[in-house]
Amino acid sequence: ASICIMEVKEVHSLTLKVMRLSKPVFQLAPPVLCEPEDIPGDVLAISPFAPAGSTVVPGVKPGTGIGTDGFGLTSFLQLPNSFGILYLGETFTIYISVNNNTLLDVKNVSLRVELQTATQRIRLFDNSETPISTFGPNESNDHVLHHEVKEGGVNILSCAVTYTKNDGEKKNFRKFFKFQVMNPFTIMPKIHTLQNTVFLEALVENITQSPIFLESIRVEPLDIFTCTDLNSAPPVTTPDSIFSLSRDIVYLKPNASRLYLYKLTPKEPDSVDAKNTNVIGRLEVIWRSAMGEVGRLQTVPLQRKLGQDDLDLTLGTLPSHIVLEQPFAVQCFVTNKGTKPVSPLLCVVKGHGHDGIHVNGHQVKEVGMLAPGAQTTLQLEMFPVKPGMQKVGGLALHVFDQNPPSGSTQHLPRAYNFHNLADVFVQSG
Repeated sequence: ASICIMEVKEVHSLTLKVMRLSKPVFQLAPPVLCEPEDIPGDVLAISPFAPAGSTVVPGVKPGTGIGTDGFGLTSFLQLPNSFGILYLGETFTIYISVNNNTLLDVKNVSLRVELQTATQRIRLFDNSETPISTFGPNESNDHVLHHEVKEGGVNILSCAVTYTKNDGEKKNFRKFFKFQVMNPFTIMPKIHTLQNTVFLEALVENITQSPIFLESIRVEPLDIFTCTDLNSAPPVTTPDSIFSLSRDIVYLKPNASRLYLYKLTPKEPDSVDAKNTNVIGRLEVIWRSAMGEVGRLQTVPLQRKLGQDDLDLTLGTLPSHIVLEQPFAVQCFVTNKGTKPVSPLLCVVKGHGHDGIHVNGHQVKEVGMLAPGAQTTLQLEMFPVKPGMQKVGGLALHVFDQNPPSGSTQHLPRAYNFHNLADVFVQSG
């Protein structure tokens, strides 16, 4: 005969209840509308949620749903019936209740609450050092815990209860709650360096499922920089995605974005650290949800690319009238943005779609010695060979290492390529 083994679930004297506390939302009710000539007439013009004795507003077309009721928005608040969505930077608020549902006392009741992320374990509450000595029948021990979520992905809330029964037996149990933390924004930074001045563009896009209010966006620069906010002008408004409630708060619909601009200047103009550092600071965003919940998000350190900007090549003013097969002169400005003196060579690079305008004269020119921060001017003559829109470029600056590695037989230069410096229109003669 076969033997049937049944697993008996252990019954504890205490119960644990965990609930997320969040703001209520407005209750929605689909509106019922009609035309004035329909049978209901002006009956539907009075909201079912309006105070007793309300009448139709004079001058308002009956049944048109004028007011919030026409959008299905009532004056009632509804508590959320699910965990909802938790976004990075929001404050995670939970209500925890430990209850004694038996008719006997229990002793030494302790509760430990931890939040486990992908990289760390955070203790939110622990009274194991000072447990509840006596926990009587039908008593409850309640706690409201707050934690600012700073790490996205899967988070696990762990709750452990330890107690001693009336007969002296020690008991314990745990409960785990897994939830996902979403990112509310995509922040796309672009960093531009102009000599010692750094310009930061930050495109902030709302990727949540509901509108949000941007309350504050600021840069926390390194100590060697001073940040200037270039967004003091009234924000640009568009009727379908963005409008401003004030000069500081911006309403952002789902999938809408907004661009911010900042200028960072070194506190000491000739600071070597400001020229060589690749980290410029962090970006902090503070926002509110539709029901007023506050969120705070801070980006990782913003980094800029160094090395390629040691040498810069720009063009002066180009002629407004360029004719096919008629040469024209161009001024080239070469700037040393590095910290060491260099003596580059200006070379012509073939290909890369620059066959419409050629460079007259020698294909290699000596620029001369450039001290750090110095700039020199070269004159070039261009010869257009194709009509229409053409690119001016195909130039490169080559710098040879003054101290090559010992034993090397070839001195390969460092190349700084400038394939597209300008676009011009060439008229056919």
